[in-house]
Amino acid sequence: MTYVTSFEFCARVPKLLKERPLAKRFLTNNGHSSVGTLFLLVWTASCSTVPPQNNVPPFSKSQVAERSNAQYDQKQLAVTQLMEQAHQAMQDRLLTEPEDRNALFYYRSVLQIDPHHHGAREGIHQIVELYLTWALEAIDDLAFTKANLWLERAALADPKAPAIFTVAERLELKRSLSRRTIVLPEWVTSTTDLPNHDSATQRAVNSFFQDIAASIRQQGATIVIYSRSDEEGRWIYQSVNQYLPQRLRATLKLDRPARIDLIFLAPSPTTE
Repeated sequence: MTYVTSFEFCARVPKLLKERPLAKRFLTNNGHSSVGTLFLLVWTASCSTVPPQNNVPPFSKSQVAERSNAQYDQKQLAVTQLMEQAHQAMQDRLLTEPEDRNALFYYRSVLQIDPHHHGAREGIHQIVELYLTWALEAIDDLAFTKANLWLERAALADPKAPAIFTVAERLELKRSLSRRTIVLPEWVTSTTDLPNHDSATQRAVNSFFQDIAASIRQQGATIVIYSRSDEEGRWIYQSVNQYLPQRLRATLKLDRPARIDLIFLAPSPTTE
């Protein structure tokens, strides 16, 4: 038995009606108009459909490889562009601001494409290191608000970085310290060029520095010396250090007026 597809049937009907007049008269005869109408409706509906199409062949291995290579090239291009933007943002010190135009944003965008990208991970580490460096400098200057800001920015970049906790502990320790500032009067600093002899002025200067050394011993303080020149700073340091049993820990900075900051741990509040 030969089977005929619906599309082949649709193609044969016009030819059949032309070759067999009796079939045409039967379909169009008044007595059989209902049958003819029904036939024509079925034929029209079935033959108005789109003829079947052959199945699309699957991609070959070479075609799949070409598409994969093209996608890989697009990802590499995107990564390269993002890394260039990140490096420029680092140079401009746009580490975490402004939004969507900072180094952290670009590095994280790279990691969304390539989660193991070494350059992006190293870039985020550098952001953390920069913020922690600035935080330590602020702590040394007792600028605690600024130090806390840098710590928050570092945690934004990498909240799990162990160094953040170390710097945070140092900040809390410094917060608990007190500072006492002693401004050196002019009659003290003007004696730097005087010969070391037993004059009334020299005895007064010696007594002045002896009192400072006594405070340092009592409070276990470290000091920051501010002077108008390196030479004056060294002279102030030697004038204090000679009255201490151990070498004094001090930081020298250039500033006016000449002064000494005593930094020591604040006493704990007593409870009655």
